[in-house]
Amino acid sequence: MNNVKNNLQRWRSKISISDVLLILLLQFIWILPYVFIVNYLERCLLPLRIYCYTDPDLLVVRRALRSSTEDCAAYFFAHNNNKNINGLDIDNANDSGLQNSFSYCNSNKTISIILQPLRAKLDNPQLKRVIVIRTAPRALEYRDFIRASWKASVELHSNGPVIFVTGRDGTELVSENTEHGDILQMDFEDSYRNLSTKMMGIYSYFTAHANIQQIVVINDDTIVNATALQNTTTSPDDKRYLIGKVSRGYPRLVFPWLPWYVSADQYPHKCYPPFVQGSSFIISRDAALDILNRICDFPWKNVHLDDVQMGIVTNCMGISNFHREGFDVGHQLDQFTVFHYQYSRYSAGLLMEMFSRIRHLISC
Repeated sequence: MNNVKNNLQRWRSKISISDVLLILLLQFIWILPYVFIVNYLERCLLPLRIYCYTDPDLLVVRRALRSSTEDCAAYFFAHNNNKNINGLDIDNANDSGLQNSFSYCNSNKTISIILQPLRAKLDNPQLKRVIVIRTAPRALEYRDFIRASWKASVELHSNGPVIFVTGRDGTELVSENTEHGDILQMDFEDSYRNLSTKMMGIYSYFTAHANIQQIVVINDDTIVNATALQNTTTSPDDKRYLIGKVSRGYPRLVFPWLPWYVSADQYPHKCYPPFVQGSSFIISRDAALDILNRICDFPWKNVHLDDVQMGIVTNCMGISNFHREGFDVGHQLDQFTVFHYQYSRYSAGLLMEMFSRIRHLISC
């Protein structure tokens, strides 16, 4: 004991206040350039993100938070148990297990198909990967931008079709699909709050084709580097995975005027688990099937952020989230897999102008 005290005293005598200040400075020196580089929203979120990084359970990407999916769902949504989507009690007090108490879920319901992608040969046994573009019916200018820019190159390098997936908003798409044959339209209201419905419809539709092993999901306001996308792979030993930009330490946004706002009643925690940004990612067939089968084990109660939903589901089910540089890049055009500016929607004209400047670099 005396030796320990003596060693501690000697250590204290060697450490000065200036040394302590230097250590603190080195710990936080990154904050100043970070504040100047990132956008206004990220600057405002910095204190909350630092707080979220203090919870190690919500930073793990390849280990389930709890030993069972049911326990994990109960952790994330404990106060939603036995509540229906309108906050009313469900009459199943004698039932046991989360599957029964969350039976109001309709996230994995079958969605009727309005239009099929006429030219996509999805049953071709050689076809292993499809590229799905999330779009709105009225977003014709973005679809035309993609058709005129990177679509052909991506189809060539990936050896798979680029298919635009949408819901309905009153816009007529029959003539466009007759001309191009690349639209899958489903029978649900297309809106930002229905992105999760769109994603479950995508997983259900494409996993029905046994040959498809990967689904690449991309927003329509993007530029895709065909060569980089082709080279994005994972270990052949991994059967259940998502690949993309993995975000950690993200707080639940409490500002009601933001589109990403989620109330404490919808999600009771201050921080989200790691999730792959929804603007561009790759999901394996096995992961998509497992998510479809277990999505109703979670009492979403109108949580509309599809990437956060997938973060919770993959965390609870032990599905690996692989981070790859180049996805959801919004600040540079020299190195990227998918260019996408997250905080505002670039016009199709601006995206075409940007693509024209780098066409020779990414369309080899």
